[in-house]
Amino acid sequence: WPKAKKERKDEAAFDNLQRVIDVITAIRKLRTDQNVEPGKEITVVLVSAKHCALLESEKANIRRMCKVKSLSIETDPKKHKNVASAFLTDIEVHLSLEGLVDEGKLKESLLKEQAQLTAFAVGIEVKLGNAQFASKAPPALVAEQKARLAETREKLKKIGERIGQLH
Repeated sequence: WPKAKKERKDEAAFDNLQRVIDVITAIRKLRTDQNVEPGKEITVVLVSAKHCALLESEKANIRRMCKVKSLSIETDPKKHKNVASAFLTDIEVHLSLEGLVDEGKLKESLLKEQAQLTAFAVGIEVKLGNAQFASKAPPALVAEQKARLAETREKLKKIGERIGQLH
C-alpha cells in the first residue's frame, strides 16, 4: 500500500471540512428535533465572524445537503425570533420555524409525550426504590434500569426546553 506523506497533510483543509460537516449535521438535527417534514424547504441563518468566508464558499453545498431554500450568513449575532438554534464553536445555526410547524399541534404532541415519559420515569423510580427489587435483582438489571431512568430524564429535559421555545 502507498504510504501517506506527512508534508501533504493539510490540517487547515481538514478543519474547514469538519466545520462544514458540523454545520450540516446541526441543521439536519434541528430539522429532526423540530419535526420538520423532510420534503419542506427551510430558512437558515448562520452567524460567524470568524468563518464567514468558508461558509460563503460552501453555501451551495449546505443548501443542497440540507434542503435549504434561503441561507443567509451574518457576522453579527442578533436576537432571532421563532427559531430553533444550535451553537457550534464560533458558529451559530438558526432554523426559522415560521410556517414549518403548527405550534398548537406540536405543543399538544409534546405535552402528551411528556406525560407518557413522566409516568414511565415514575414507574422506574418506584421499582428502584423497592428494597426487594434492589436486593434480589441482578446488578446488571439494576444498572440497566438506572440508565433507562437517566435517559428518560434527559428526554424530559429536552421536551421541556422545546415546550418553552413555543409561544
